[in-house]
Amino acid sequence: MAKVCNERENLTEQFRSALRNYVDAVKALDGISLAEFERFYQVAQDTFAQFAAARARLNYHLASHGCNDPD
Repeated sequence: MAKVCNERENLTEQFRSALRNYVDAVKALDGISLAEFERFYQVAQDTFAQFAAARARLNYHLASHGCNDPD
């Protein structure tokens, strides 16, 4: 059984939230006018950057803390 780690749980929730935000931003690109595209595309790019940062923080924590290793 894996060890309980509050930091891992927090980082996982941040990762999931960032992923949901990114998915929603990409979905918002569907069916919009070309005039709106640039604004919504930038939002999608920004949310992707937030997602990538959350993923990197989680992966770094897992690798450095070892809390994802089985007991």
